[in-house]
Amino acid sequence: MISKRWWVGVFTLVSIALGGCATQAQRQFEHVQVQYQSALRTLGSCDPMDRSQALHRLKERFIVEADDPRVVEKLSLGAYATEQEAKDLIDISILRKPCDKLAIEAFSKVHPQYVVSLARIFSEADADLAKAINKDLTIGEVNQRTVDRLNAWQTEFAQIGQQIQSQLNHAHQDELLQRQNSARAVQNWAYQQQVLENQRQLSNATARPTTTNCHYIGNSFRCTHY
Repeated sequence: MISKRWWVGVFTLVSIALGGCATQAQRQFEHVQVQYQSALRTLGSCDPMDRSQALHRLKERFIVEADDPRVVEKLSLGAYATEQEAKDLIDISILRKPCDKLAIEAFSKVHPQYVVSLARIFSEADADLAKAINKDLTIGEVNQRTVDRLNAWQTEFAQIGQQIQSQLNHAHQDELLQRQNSARAVQNWAYQQQVLENQRQLSNATARPTTTNCHYIGNSFRCTHY
């Protein structure tokens, strides 16, 4: 169980330095950046869970913030959720749904891999809440899973960013190579055209005017060039 202020902080995008002339990869990355920032702004406006009294009560024993000063203590709790905490967990799961849906929709515009990661993480979090409500997990176990999931989530999102970077870098380099090959082909064609032009000019410069005199000698027709 993670509040919006925590899991929004997970979303980090690796900066991609693509030098040279603008390529399709550069334009695509600019689009990714725009959609990424838009997704963060959208998530920033979704905070019903953060304002809830249920979350405020759960903070006493559950880890819901990254900077919780009592993390070690909460990880060692062996008690199960009380009846009130179970109700609060249900309320939180309901309040969280619109923001989870919004996150998936927003990041689907950034890259499909983010959707895969978010859907799985949200599913795992829901499963843990259900186990906590049914007393299949202690509060300490739920907290440990929350921390482990966040750490894995951060690593996975960093890897997705690196994959995007690698894909766009390869596309960028491929397009630059294609441009270089095209430029060389055009330069070679222009060179051959210049060779032909030089030969034509040389031929015109060295050509001498000729006079042709044709006449009959008997029954034969002969031409003389001089």
